[in-house]
Amino acid sequence: MMDEGGVTRRGLLEAGGVAAGGALILGLPEVAGAAAASGRRIGSGPTDRRSIGLLMAVRQIGPSLVGFGYLTRVRGLADAQLFTVPPALRSTDARASDPSPARFTFYAEAKIESLAQLDEAITSNGGGRVRIYYQADGGARFDDPATFGRGLLIATLTGNFQNDLTLTEPSTAVVNMSADLTQTGARRFTAAGAGGLRFGGPRYAWALNATGRGRRTEPTEPRSELKLSGDLGVVDARPRR
Repeated sequence: MMDEGGVTRRGLLEAGGVAAGGALILGLPEVAGAAAASGRRIGSGPTDRRSIGLLMAVRQIGPSLVGFGYLTRVRGLADAQLFTVPPALRSTDARASDPSPARFTFYAEAKIESLAQLDEAITSNGGGRVRIYYQADGGARFDDPATFGRGLLIATLTGNFQNDLTLTEPSTAVVNMSADLTQTGARRFTAAGAGGLRFGGPRYAWALNATGRGRRTEPTEPRSELKLSGDLGVVDARPRR
């Protein structure tokens, strides 16, 4: 996660060595034109609304987690503003596995602060922050995590994460991640020709939910990798004082 707002859903896990974390924020692709033209906030919707979609990878080394990925949908933006080329419609399309067209990326860092286990069930908790970026020309690559933390920093969030794991084999697990986040920063920016946009708002409260699988790659440290997809939504859109 990058600082200055870089909070990623870390929560994360560490299941016997498998951990997860990282997160993002954005919203449903609705009212794209109207929101952009009026310069209203994007990404945030009414209370409890899942207004942002995301796809991410998480890497764990001991208690430290780094999450990185991109937004697949954002309330108030059209696909042409989210991606440099039209998104894939089938999993067999090479574009489905290529993050480089994504204009909205994020980079997060977190630390596991507690972990408990009951047979195959593992739960861990931690804190961290996530930074969300706008990259006009895209270019992020999963084989280079740093590429998700480039461009214009448009929002930062911090908070607490929880990762719940169910071990399916000694080194693999099904993961469910949740997070309570507070937005600490937002700035106006221009996306694909639409100016005056702002992602969420200062002190907004967000809820993250994501699912996926984790794989332990080294048991002693431990090291693990997690792949997750999920959504983010505003719990309460009223700004805090």
